[in-house]
Amino acid sequence: MVDAFIKEGMAGAEIGVFAGDFSAKLRSKNPSVLYLVDLFEGKWPSGDVDGNNLRHIDLHESLVALHDKYQKDPVVKLVKGASFFFMASLPENLLDFIYLDGDHSYPGVKIDLEMARILVKPDGLIMGHDYSMNMEKAKTNYEFGVKKAVDEFCTRHSVAIKAIANDGCTSFCIVNTK
Repeated sequence: MVDAFIKEGMAGAEIGVFAGDFSAKLRSKNPSVLYLVDLFEGKWPSGDVDGNNLRHIDLHESLVALHDKYQKDPVVKLVKGASFFFMASLPENLLDFIYLDGDHSYPGVKIDLEMARILVKPDGLIMGHDYSMNMEKAKTNYEFGVKKAVDEFCTRHSVAIKAIANDGCTSFCIVNTK
């Protein structure tokens, strides 16, 4: 998994938290700060890392559960709102990593990547989920705009994907060169 590149003490954010399963993995890396950002409203479907075992959850209930879990944790900052507004509210070069798993549409991912480039420090990590489908693990082939947006981002900024995870809905990792 691409989270292997995250080292203790890094500052980071997860965009698109859902039920917080990956958030717990990120928290276990002992970051200096971890922003967990989601709309936290409405009912949404999601599968596991392989795109299987689809479940629907109420994101407001997820926010309540995450608040209960992390309310005494000074590292975790829960943020209810759109990724664009969150990222625009922070200073440039604040984060060591960001993990994008929110809006999967081509225009949404394109905006998130450009905002992440500003927010993540030089040589920091821009990562995300659902880059492509690994049909050896996934039971369903989902159509997302992630791959097109990531590939265009890499070309536009002369960067390459450092790693692609081997899960069903593959994750990617890019080193942010500015």
